[in-house]
Amino acid sequence: MTTTAAHAAELRRIHGFLASTGRRQAERTIAFPGGFAALDDTYALSHGDNYVLVDGPTDPEALPGRVDELMAHLPFRNVYVPDAAVAEACAGPLARAG
Repeated sequence: MTTTAAHAAELRRIHGFLASTGRRQAERTIAFPGGFAALDDTYALSHGDNYVLVDGPTDPEALPGRVDELMAHLPFRNVYVPDAAVAEACAGPLARAG
């Protein structure tokens, strides 16, 4: 399936919405190169309130370590990478990390 310019523009809008909403709704955020962790200690066991969102270029090999560091206080890891090219680059390192 090819992505038209209109679809690409719409995807950028959607990705921007996800990132801005995540930042506004989080109790606290921690930025890292290429994204941020959205954390909410009030709902510490909520997967929907505690996650890492990669919304820009990042080092795929460093990502699993960053996620572990940012979410070390939680018993789970949620990582969202909405951009297909970035997700493809991050898939291998994240899979190897479990």
